[in-house]
Amino acid sequence: MGVVRLVGFSTAVRGLLAPSLIELNRRCPDLTVHISEEDPDRALHSVYAGAADLALVHDADGVSVPAPPSVVRRPIHTDFGDVIMKRTHPLARRETALTPAELARYPWVTSRPGRYVTSGFVGCSPRRPPRSTFAISWTTSPRNSRWSKRTMCSLSCLASRARCSVPVSSRLRSSVPPTREVQAAWRRSADASPAIHAVLDVLDAASR
Repeated sequence: MGVVRLVGFSTAVRGLLAPSLIELNRRCPDLTVHISEEDPDRALHSVYAGAADLALVHDADGVSVPAPPSVVRRPIHTDFGDVIMKRTHPLARRETALTPAELARYPWVTSRPGRYVTSGFVGCSPRRPPRSTFAISWTTSPRNSRWSKRTMCSLSCLASRARCSVPVSSRLRSSVPPTREVQAAWRRSADASPAIHAVLDVLDAASR
């Protein structure tokens, strides 16, 4: 069936695409998928420029990355996040829903300063959260020894599709989480490609 060059942000590659590859190989054994990780803006540019055939992107804070008319997009999955903290954290003992004002009182561990997750959790609060302590990946957050030892009062967020096993010393707390729409994007000129639609079909199945 050919080759599909797919680019996407890390959570989508790990949480949506990787679990779909066995089923994709079963359905289309002659299809090869070349995978690269890129942030949404770069991924869309790769598709537009012809360096990639298919991209997995997301809207940050509900705002989609602009794309030219020559690029088609369609929703694949709605992702959400949970707050993760040490079991000794003051908020870990709360049984009621956490409010943005409460979440804004503590420093956050984020993958990059100002990412959508932190602003999504505390965006309704009149207070700005203290600056992030470390810049680390989603799966590293609950496991990182520095986070465990040096940021006992810090909070972090795990997107649902990035979630790994949570250490026994930590606790996940649901709140009113931010959401982000995961979308697939490809060039309009390739809209009839059976290979692209084969990948889209297994991604749709995996997101259910």
